[in-house]
Amino acid sequence: KANPFTRMSPVTVVQALGEGADSAMAVVPRCRGSDGCAAKATRSPHKGSACAVRFRQLTLLCLMATLAQVCSGQMQDPLKGQGTPPETPVPVYVSAMLERMLEIDDKNYRFENVMYLYLSWTDPRAKQVVIDATDAYRNGSVETCRRPCSSAVELDRDQVQFLPQYSCCDSIWLPSIGIMNAYELPGGRLQHYDFFVDIEGDSGAVGWSTTIQAAYFTPMYFRNFPFDSQNLIMQFQNKADGVTQFIPSATSTRWLIEGRGDIVSGWNVTNIGIYPKQASTQDRMKQVISEFGSSANPDDPMALTGKAFDIE
Repeated sequence: KANPFTRMSPVTVVQALGEGADSAMAVVPRCRGSDGCAAKATRSPHKGSACAVRFRQLTLLCLMATLAQVCSGQMQDPLKGQGTPPETPVPVYVSAMLERMLEIDDKNYRFENVMYLYLSWTDPRAKQVVIDATDAYRNGSVETCRRPCSSAVELDRDQVQFLPQYSCCDSIWLPSIGIMNAYELPGGRLQHYDFFVDIEGDSGAVGWSTTIQAAYFTPMYFRNFPFDSQNLIMQFQNKADGVTQFIPSATSTRWLIEGRGDIVSGWNVTNIGIYPKQASTQDRMKQVISEFGSSANPDDPMALTGKAFDIE
């Protein structure tokens, strides 16, 4: 028997949190019923209507904040940083491309996806650092390159170019970012990455791309079902110095996956948005405790909301 309702496409929203002014962007999604007619967030009361729509909005929030790490997964941290932070902290631009939504499990409050994440910033030191590290590997001064600039190929000591697939990025500075609400990071997933450094010019531009497959746990509310809206949260943390704020850049609902149709059964991603906000560990702890718990004992020598946890 045909279902009179069409499941709503999830709206993917990426939210970056850093040290900067709060801002927000409203996203008004639209869906299409089984007959192709456009529909807003309303449902006809008549079963025989031409376009009966079951509107369920799913918003994917990718939160990036300066908070303490609370969870880890099975595979290596996909955004593990390194190197010495710049003397003057820099803004980091965030691009997010949804490669694939694998599962939305509203029964167990989890979802799984594959996200292509691209970060970029400026660091005038990076060009010479890459040249020195690559030359050291090629002339045999060091036996191995611990972090090639690309995961795609094995380094060749006979190369003379400085493309990512031929270069060594052992010592360039990378921001250290962890995932806070990962339920699982599959160990069998190939974790592709590339580092891009402006070798030809003097812009100091640096780019870091990586593909992250993970399952996340997230709150869901069904009071307005079947017209409910859900926020699916991907919460990241900036764990080291050097970053002033995260700034939205490019987004896409598809990434290098060809073919038409829904990318996960019953759902269709319609939009990605990036929402910068400001957060600190101290403010976040106070907010959570005041809303969901009770204040620390006044005699607590190292209170959770004390100065020891006041990390900007």
